[in-house]
Amino acid sequence: MSDRIKEILKLARIHNAIIASLVVFVGVKAASGGYIPFFKTFILALSMFFLDIFANVQNDIVDIETDRKNRKKRPLVNGSISENEATYIALSSLFLSLALSLIDGLSVFGLVIFVAILVYLYNTSLKKYVLISNLTVSFILGMVFIISGALVKSIKYAIPPALIAFYYNFMREIIKDWSDIEGDARSGITSIPMILGPKLTNILIIILSFFFIPFLIIPFVGNIYGKWYLYISVAFCAAPLFASVLILKKTKEDLLLLSKITKVLMIPLLLAIYLGG
Repeated sequence: MSDRIKEILKLARIHNAIIASLVVFVGVKAASGGYIPFFKTFILALSMFFLDIFANVQNDIVDIETDRKNRKKRPLVNGSISENEATYIALSSLFLSLALSLIDGLSVFGLVIFVAILVYLYNTSLKKYVLISNLTVSFILGMVFIISGALVKSIKYAIPPALIAFYYNFMREIIKDWSDIEGDARSGITSIPMILGPKLTNILIIILSFFFIPFLIIPFVGNIYGKWYLYISVAFCAAPLFASVLILKKTKEDLLLLSKITKVLMIPLLLAIYLGG
């Protein structure tokens, strides 16, 4: 693989886009009770794949000056990809996402447009507002499940995984903000960890990660998901997360590690929802 292709994939944050597409399959199965119309689901997965790329690339375009201070290895900052090229990638990805979603019907198309608008607003303005930025990102990720439910005309059953995704990603956003606190301060960005300070932020994360365990148990108690959901979600996601929050020191290196851990633990969480329905 050439260095240029590697830089394009880095700009697109391709691993995030792949996760977004996998969420669609999980969401469709959860909403439909097990039936997955493969063609329609695959089309929607591709749509979410390209929408995520649009979100990531546009974010780098908007944040290029901030990244010059904080993330000097990003493709736009190191000059491996020009802003014009990045703009072309972002707009092409947005067009492909919308075009693909239209194949799945007007209801799906309308929801994808709604999320695309939220992504644009987040990247250009909402990220500047404390708490609103965290809630917006978490809401957008939860909406992938809602869109998946709309595909099989069963939004009702897409709500539980959407709420789980919202909670988990809100918690992850706080951890990410804490790991980025120095760079945000230099860039004039205010975040929850900056307002609360290290001690209160640590307490908040401990509380959120602790209550994530009973939060995950609710769908099992309500007979929405089965035992495999409970076992996998608690044993391989919530418990390791809570242990990591307690054990790791809150140095910059450990916070970056914790942020990466939360990303990895999304996989067993998605697997739990997929197998538990």
